[in-house]
Amino acid sequence: MLLQQRKPRLPTSLAEAQAAAHVDAELRRAGMSVSVDTFRTASGYGALIPMLWIVGLLALLSWFVAPWFGIALAAWCLLTSICTLAMPKRPLFARQGDSQNVVATRPAEKEPHWRVVLLTRVDVAKGRGTWQRLIAPRGLGAWVRLLASALLTGLLVWAHLSGQAIYTLLASLPLLYFTALTAILYLPFRPSASSVGTGALAAQIAAAEQAANLHAIELWAVALGATAQGQRDGLRNFLERYPFPRGDTLFIGIDQLDVGKLSIITREQIVRVQYADPYLLKLLAEVDASDPSIDAEPRVMRDGPSLIAPLLRQGYRAVLLRSYGQGSIAPAQSGDPLDALDERLIAQAARLIVGLVHKLDS
Repeated sequence: MLLQQRKPRLPTSLAEAQAAAHVDAELRRAGMSVSVDTFRTASGYGALIPMLWIVGLLALLSWFVAPWFGIALAAWCLLTSICTLAMPKRPLFARQGDSQNVVATRPAEKEPHWRVVLLTRVDVAKGRGTWQRLIAPRGLGAWVRLLASALLTGLLVWAHLSGQAIYTLLASLPLLYFTALTAILYLPFRPSASSVGTGALAAQIAAAEQAANLHAIELWAVALGATAQGQRDGLRNFLERYPFPRGDTLFIGIDQLDVGKLSIITREQIVRVQYADPYLLKLLAEVDASDPSIDAEPRVMRDGPSLIAPLLRQGYRAVLLRSYGQGSIAPAQSGDPLDALDERLIAQAARLIVGLVHKLDS
């Protein structure tokens, strides 16, 4: 069912709810106790980026007729961008709706020594790579929009004070940036197997099925809603509902299992370095070495932040599993990007997770 979805699963959308229901059914079939936690969040991307584009265009055109009116419109863009950063939990120009986390548990047969939480995401963002981060409501996207708005405002002010209209040409650069972001939001999006998150969800379900009869491990499998766009509302809601102790809770994030090589992310190196939990890295390396069919490799992630980045910042013990092909996303052999799903890779990830859980249990 997930493979048949040819569009993004934005937060609060019907597509996201259908995917959550499918994951719910699969985890119940795996013998886990499942609950669905509903929470309020922004619906999709809202109208912030198109508003910045329209008002920015009006600001540039108005400058030639009424310079201070054009500057005032550009200042509105700047103020709006500042408010977006100052109020991350209240996105501007976005409707609120219901999203959901699918939370499945399997209790230990006796007093648990460890709690292992397998994390994936249900929702799917538009775009890929850096562009996906730039259109996100928060994080890098919000900061770059602030910079573009400040540049637009500053250049229009300087053009008026200096009397040199040449600076309005430079002011068109941030406007072109807003135009590109708006185009990404409204152009048709054809997802790949990795961008719809199908491989990660399949690996989570397979691991939940295989990791049975655990004596001292409490196993959780959690599929988060409202996470892929950068707002992290699903993860925030999950941690608020289940305030796990940091010492005996181990998070395993599973994300972007496309064709390529299964990788264990040792650290995320973007603005600041986030290190994965050393104990989890040690156990995963031992499991990988003991099973030649897994063949995972340690790797540094530089195209994040990842699904588990907020957990690492808050001091939780976590590690991320994902895949890297040659370049970014390898093409499908049949021409259909959804056919790029690699069952071998899913099996490797599941075996690695199950081996880790059994090693902890022993």
